[in-house]
Formats: sequence, structure tokens, C-alpha cells
Amino acid sequence: MPSAQGSVAEYLTYWLEAVAVHQLRENTHTRYIACINRYLIPGLGKKKLTKVTAKDVRTWLNQLRTTCQCCTRGIDTGRDEPRCCAVGSCCSKRLSPLTLAYIHSVLKSALEHAVREEEIPRNVAR
Repeated sequence: MPSAQGSVAEYLTYWLEAVAVHQLRENTHTRYIACINRYLIPGLGKKKLTKVTAKDVRTWLNQLRTTCQCCTRGIDTGRDEPRCCAVGSCCSKRLSPLTLAYIHSVLKSALEHAVREEEIPRNVAR
């Protein structure tokens, strides 16, 4: 188990492999992996687990809410024929409120486990 002084990315990886895999259905676990790798680790992964604040989470969620995902993740640059962001015309593809809520819930679940394991004093994603 990673120490509380480790990064959020280290903790999320541990949580996925050692905890969530035993508590979730296979499809749910697969979706958690995608969510964590696509959004949580790039957004909060470098921060120390014990140093993440509610403000960090709120700022990161607001950034996800307002940023074009096509531009951020380079989706258009991977296409055979660039259509929007790669040719200088941002498509403004935003995450849906449901997707944002799902991402937030995955983070809350992981941090709730960290609280139960006494790695952090409180869940800053609540």
C-alpha cells in the first residue's frame, strides 16, 4: 500500500488494483480504470494525497466542466482527417453534467477508502 505521503496517482492505482477490483463488477471496474486514467490522474495525480484540498477538487472539476475535451485530450489530432480543433476551429466539446458527476463519484469513492484506512483525515471530494 502506498503511503499517505505518496501521490494521488499512486493511491488511485493502488485502490483500483487492491480494493476496487474486489468490490465492483467487472464492467464497473473497467469504467473506473478509464475514468481514473483519462481524468483523475492527469488532473490531480501529481498532488500529494495528504495535500489535496477541497479547493483543488473544485478548481479541477470546474476546469473539466469548461474545457474542450477535444483540445485537451488531442482527440482531433489522432483522426485521419482533422475536423475541428486540430485545424484551428475549436468544437467546444464539453463533458456532460452526468459524466462530471460520475468522475466526481469515482474520486469520492477512492478518497472515502483513504479516510477509512486513516491515510487522510477527511474526504475533500465530498
